[in-house]
Amino acid sequence: MFHDGWLYHSTTTGVYRYKYTPGELVPTSEPQTIVHHLPAGEDHEVKAFAFDDKGRMIVEVGSPFM
Repeated sequence: MFHDGWLYHSTTTGVYRYKYTPGELVPTSEPQTIVHHLPAGEDHEVKAFAFDDKGRMIVEVGSPFM
């Protein structure tokens, strides 16, 4: 996902971003950790996230099936 000049992606336990360079297909900058140590469940490969109208990030944590 792109937001304010950054490319964001997530894993099972965190959200990361790279500074976006126009025309660059693969980021060459080092990733910045935005959120880490999220609970890793067996049911999700990545964490869904979005930005609200004020630019705040919302990250789903989920709850595992029992």
